[in-house]
Formats: sequence, structure tokens, C-alpha cells
Amino acid sequence: MFIAYGRLCAEDGLPYVDGKCAKGHSCPDRLELRYCVDEERSYEIVSLEDVSHGMAKRLSAIVLVDRHYSCDAIREVVREAVKKVRHDVFARSSVVEARFGDRPAHVVWVYVAADRADVTNCNWICRARWIDPELAAEYRPSWDSTEDVVDGAAIVWNAEYHPMKAILSEATGTKAEVVKHVENHLARIEGLVVQAASRYEDYCLGNAFRVSLRFPIISGCSTPTRSSCGAIPTIANGYSETRMAVLLRNSKSWIMRGRS
Repeated sequence: MFIAYGRLCAEDGLPYVDGKCAKGHSCPDRLELRYCVDEERSYEIVSLEDVSHGMAKRLSAIVLVDRHYSCDAIREVVREAVKKVRHDVFARSSVVEARFGDRPAHVVWVYVAADRADVTNCNWICRARWIDPELAAEYRPSWDSTEDVVDGAAIVWNAEYHPMKAILSEATGTKAEVVKHVENHLARIEGLVVQAASRYEDYCLGNAFRVSLRFPIISGCSTPTRSSCGAIPTIANGYSETRMAVLLRNSKSWIMRGRS
């Protein structure tokens, strides 16, 4: 399907990035539509978080843009969003509000997405960061790029945005679909937990099952028995009996809560 829709290369199965896969094969020609309209750029700030500390007022915003916007249009959105967020008076507490008042933010982060699914999956079209030039170096957050700068805001573009969006859209379902999928496996999981608990009880009681467990291989021991190795090794690749008992008890509890 990904090959048919031009997401993966038919030659080697690698995703296309900017029209080419990692081995240099070009994506087949596809119809591209562009419309020029006379309207102002629109965007929506759907989340604003105050992450200030004592020496710097810092705000982080998530911005939704039209999925058809070009990189140039998104740059202008970033420019406007940074300016707007900088002068926002939002504070996470009265203590932060008293500390900084109405002064503009020292640091602004902007995360750009095309829809709510991008926000949920943290699949950003780009990320941007603006820092007040007068902020002392020791209070400046680190950043991984300064290649694309708009009015002091450094932008990092996500080259994997479109391939990831295609993959995530195929792996995303509604709440009803997820619940149904889990319920289909719940009975089998419950049976396995009950079986494991029963066999562990046999192990603790010293029944014949004790020597039939699959113990981890111990250097110098041909078989994991008391006679060949002295003490019987712990089960489950290093899990102690206490930890195994807790694991089984929690598994039962999780299944009962899931069925209620």
C-alpha cells in the first residue's frame, strides 16, 4: 500500500524523503496541485504551557496550521506565533506571575502540527525556539539547530513528517477498535497467567515441576539440577521467587481490572 501511494520505494522498500529514498531512487511523478489565494495566514494556538524557572520566563506553545501550507507560509506563522506567545501574560501559578508580571517571555518554543493526530503523536512539521538576546548564557536552553532562522527564531524541520504521518495513520484506531482488539486477546492472556501461577505454586511446593522449568544456562553445568550445580538457579532469567510472585499477583490484578 505504501508503495502504491508513493510512500516507499519499490526498489528497496525505503521511505521517500524529498522525492528520493536513501539509495537515491526517485519517487515516480505524481500530480501536485497548488492554489494561490488572497487571504491572511491562519493558525490556532491549541496549547500554551508555562515552563519558567526563577531566572527566565519560558512559554511553550503548540500551533495548528493548514496542512496545505508551504514552508514559507509556515515560517511566517512561526514568526507571528512567537511574537504573540512572547507577550502572553499566562502564568502557571501566582508565584510565577508575581515573579515576572507582564514582562515578555525570555524563551519561547513553538511546535507546529497540521491536525490533532500530529499533536497526539508528537509528529511535528517543525519546531521553533526564540531566546531573548539579553538572556544570560547560563539560563539559555540548548538547541539542536540554527540553520533556518526567522527573526531570531531557530526552526528545525522534520524531514520524516510525511512518512511518519502515513505510517501512524495506518496504525491508529478509534477507542472502540482498540478496546475490541484488547478484549480479543484478554481471555488468552488470562489463561496464560493462571497457568503460570499454578506452575509457580508447584515450583514453590517442590513438586516434580521444579526440575522441568527452563532455567538459564549456567557455565560449567550440563543440566540445571541440584546435584550438578548445587543450588537450583532462580527462574525466569534471574527473577527471584519474590519478584516472580509479585509479577504474577499484579498480572491477575490487571486482568481483573480490565474485565470490570
